[in-house]
Amino acid sequence: MLKKKHIYEHYMPKKNEVMVRDKLPLKFFTQPDLTSFSITCLAYAFGLYYYNDYDNSSVIREYCRLDLAFFDYFGYDINGLGQYEEKVTKGGCYINEFSGFMKSEGIIHERIDLNDVHNAIDEHYPVLGGLKSYMGIENAGHEVLIVGYDSNDNNSFCCMDPYTGTYETHSANEFHDLYMYKYEGYLTPLDKK
Repeated sequence: MLKKKHIYEHYMPKKNEVMVRDKLPLKFFTQPDLTSFSITCLAYAFGLYYYNDYDNSSVIREYCRLDLAFFDYFGYDINGLGQYEEKVTKGGCYINEFSGFMKSEGIIHERIDLNDVHNAIDEHYPVLGGLKSYMGIENAGHEVLIVGYDSNDNNSFCCMDPYTGTYETHSANEFHDLYMYKYEGYLTPLDKK
């Protein structure tokens, strides 16, 4: 009896899209709550950076590990109103605060601006990008993982959106230029994590 091999479906880039890698997942998990978009984007970046064929179960395990570390880093008090919970009440964790968390986890990252996103993608590095508003709500920031761009339109980026679990196109003017980070992996080898 032949064993059936699981075949992953992959995202098919549009004609002019330049992507961070050849095989991107067609489907990916969504953020489990309204404030975990940054952690979910980091888990996506982990999956794209370390696996030739995006492995959703490994990405979800990494999300769970990062989620616990995130609460430890921001001093979440599960029994009351801890530091992190107060930040959630005021609108979540800002991506510039998130850089300190990434450093604490040994995640190699570099702050870049919109002009550097094309180079990062060409070098096969995904980019965490902070949006100015989300779903039409002003001052309701969100984060996506930029995984591609349109070679005919320098202002158009293909993104993995953790809220919808789908690919979306966002234009340059939708991003906070100060909140862009190129993801370059971990300082410690993956097998030591």
